[in-house]
Amino acid sequence: MQNKKQAKQVYVFLLLISLLFMGVVSVTADTSYDESIDGDLSGDRLAPTVLSVTAGNNRVTASSVRGDLEYFVVTVPAGHQLKQVLLEAYDSTADQTAFIAVQSGTTFTVDAASPSASSLLGWLHFTSSMTNLLPSMGSSGGAIGFDNILPAGDYTFWTQQTNPTDVTTYRLNFEIEPLATAVTVSHTNATAVSTWLVTLMLSGLILISVALTRQAYPATVST
Repeated sequence: MQNKKQAKQVYVFLLLISLLFMGVVSVTADTSYDESIDGDLSGDRLAPTVLSVTAGNNRVTASSVRGDLEYFVVTVPAGHQLKQVLLEAYDSTADQTAFIAVQSGTTFTVDAASPSASSLLGWLHFTSSMTNLLPSMGSSGGAIGFDNILPAGDYTFWTQQTNPTDVTTYRLNFEIEPLATAVTVSHTNATAVSTWLVTLMLSGLILISVALTRQAYPATVST
């Protein structure tokens, strides 16, 4: 009985160690908000669209023309940071410049009718040739400013195109990354890596369990 109890305790211990090891791997996922599918982003700065975001790529696709303002909230989870805001696509026939700004919080206090940069974390007139907008936003004149990335917290973004006739469609990727030094697995490889890890650990547990069982219950040798 003592051997059986010890074997069970060792098995449970090994199982817990395996589960903790699985937690070392951080799996990222992609989210997407597309106005053509999910509806128009809010034009009300006091009631912006709240986006569902997570670690990984969080894409926002929107179309804008003068008078069509877009307000949306990105919440960077605790233990994470907003690493980049990548301009992945920009489609406009006449105007290759659009506008983006950001404030802390879940509303936008600056009125577009009488804008002032002093209450903004950052802003930028971005062009179709740009890639990561975040560093330039943080260093824009008159704003509060920030250094390249944004830490965990709530942020409200304002984007728009001021051209009166040219509809501009753009796709922004809000890339959020964990601060922990865990191994990060992209969404495309997450399933394969998770399956491999689970299979490897379960195989090891089965082999160990068999060995411990044989030790606890040795076979009777007939003479």
